Amino acid sequence: MPTGRYIGFIWSQLQLLATILIRKLFMLTLNIAVFILMQIGATLLFKWGSGDAKLFWWGFGLGNLIGASSIFFLMNVYRILNPNLTAAICTGGSFLAIQLMLFFIYRDATGIPTFIGTLLITSGIVVMSLWK
Repeated sequence: MPTGRYIGFIWSQLQLLATILIRKLFMLTLNIAVFILMQIGATLLFKWGSGDAKLFWWGFGLGNLIGASSIFFLMNVYRILNPNLTAAICTGGSFLAIQLMLFFIYRDATGIPTFIGTLLITSGIVVMSLWK
C-alpha cells in the first residue's frame, strides 16, 4: 500500500514532467512564431526592394539575410516535431501569414479562388496537426 512518501515522490515526478513538457511546448511555440515572423519580414523586404531600382539590392540583401537566418528556428522545430508536421505548420503557416500581411498592408483585392485556397491550406494544417 502506498504511503505518503511514495505519493510525494510520484507527485514530484509529475511536477518535473509537467515542467519539462511546458518548457518544450513554449520553445516549440517560440521557434514557430519567430520563424513565421522572420519569413514575413523577409517577404516584406523583397516587396519593398522590388518597388524601386535603387532599393533592389537593399531589399534583396536584407530579405535574404533574414530569410536565411529564419532556417535556424525551422531546424529547432524539426528537432521537436516530425518532419511532415513541421513542414505543414511552418511552411503552410508562414505562407498564410505572409498572404494575410500582404493583404493588410497593400490591400490587394482577393478573389474567390484565393479565399478557397487559403481555406484549404488552413484546413490541411489543422488536419495534419490533429492527426497523429
